[in-house]
Amino acid sequence: MGESAFLSCGSLFSVNFPACTTIGYSAFFRCLALTTVSFPLCNIVGCSAFMQCYSLTNTYFPMCTTIQHDAFANCSSLLSIDLSNINNIDFRAFINCTSLSTIKIGTSNCVLNYSNAFENTLITTSTGSIFVPAEYVDSYKVSNTWSLFSSRIFAI
Repeated sequence: MGESAFLSCGSLFSVNFPACTTIGYSAFFRCLALTTVSFPLCNIVGCSAFMQCYSLTNTYFPMCTTIQHDAFANCSSLLSIDLSNINNIDFRAFINCTSLSTIKIGTSNCVLNYSNAFENTLITTSTGSIFVPAEYVDSYKVSNTWSLFSSRIFAI
């Protein structure tokens, strides 16, 4: 999906792109009515892809490996996200997602590039939870960047 493909598309409520593998820079930036997105084969969510999608509540990214900076910034209605195949979360990826309380990570070694990825979310206020496979809980808790959230990391 190209850069700014649906930028500020006010009448877009739901999208399903079953074959899309990459979401470009600002592809859905400021789509204020967007509530549901489904990208079953998407590997990369680009910079600012869903930034300021204030109504976004439901996401489906089962194959996503990389979330670039500001990808979901200011998505204040986003409650949870399942990132079963994630390997890399960039800085400010979920900044100001004030309702984000649950993240599921299904991999053993997801790199969190900066601890500000979850700034101003329920994860940073110690009421949210990060779920990882049981066998990796301890390694996440002592990881340089994830250790900041050690009290919020639990087994799936």
